[in-house]
Amino acid sequence: MFSKLRKPGQTRGNFLYKMLTYVLFALICIVFVFLFAVPGQMGIGQGGIAAVVNKSTISMGDFEEAYRRISSRQGNLNTEQTNQMRAQTLEGLVNNELIYQAAQKEGLRVSDAELSDFIRSIPGFQKDGRFQRQIYDSYISGTGTSQERFEKSLKKDLLIQKMQNLFSVVTVPKVSGELLDSFGSLKANISYIKLDEDKIKKFLSEGQTSEAYVADIDKLLSEKNFDGAVQKLKTAGLGWDKTGDFQLSGASVNVPGIGYSNEVVKAALKAGKDNIVPYTILSENTRFIVKLTDKKNEKPAFSLASLNLLKSAGATMQNWVESKKEKSKVIRKLPYN
Repeated sequence: MFSKLRKPGQTRGNFLYKMLTYVLFALICIVFVFLFAVPGQMGIGQGGIAAVVNKSTISMGDFEEAYRRISSRQGNLNTEQTNQMRAQTLEGLVNNELIYQAAQKEGLRVSDAELSDFIRSIPGFQKDGRFQRQIYDSYISGTGTSQERFEKSLKKDLLIQKMQNLFSVVTVPKVSGELLDSFGSLKANISYIKLDEDKIKKFLSEGQTSEAYVADIDKLLSEKNFDGAVQKLKTAGLGWDKTGDFQLSGASVNVPGIGYSNEVVKAALKAGKDNIVPYTILSENTRFIVKLTDKKNEKPAFSLASLNLLKSAGATMQNWVESKKEKSKVIRKLPYN
């Protein structure tokens, strides 16, 4: 994204604004990036302070780790471009800290259950769609950090995301009070059968195709012959599994064991609890049979009054962050090249 930092005709103001947007997104997603990178030291061992935000500090180790993750995907940069990227990386960390502090003040939180559900849903910690503790422990060991430090950092990132999601709700016109009241608190548990193509192929007799087999399953489902469809899959060694409770928030919902699929969620919710969706759903090149097992609506920690206060602070997250920055004590100590 930074391979061509400034295009002809682009003003410095527009360039920096767009660059800041990219960096903000990248920083919020750092935890997702490093989960699939070669483990490093997560910024450990580098002393010094890059910035102070109110009474909290941003260490040079955290800054260098964030900068390394972003810059590793870029080509050779000249001195000006490097300084711009370093400055915007630091600014993104400052903004994240302001968002985090505001989230805490508003009473938002990430529960241990939410953290556990999220970790279990990360594909990098799964094998055959199931969370593997050994893979998770190996990753923690490879980073040179502790499980406590890793999960504390991840919890902070998730809280920042929750605050950003909150803004995506309050800035959408004509949002119902019911949606606002339930935001961030709605969870679902979906049962599913994965139509594993490899398993199906082993079961087929000569001349049969997996496409025809899946078409037969869809026909049974459309005819509401759910028992027949489930029994047919059972003879091929395919049975029900469960996602466990997962959060219904964000633009794209990550369904554990299935992947990012809003269609799965919408179809399961529409069918209702314990009702099988009458067709297979394609998610990440695999088809699934799904049904809603449970839906929970936990009371959120924040109120509609808090939402209105946030709404009045600015029309966008960026405006709101800038207004918070003006009222906060921010000291940047980062030396540039």
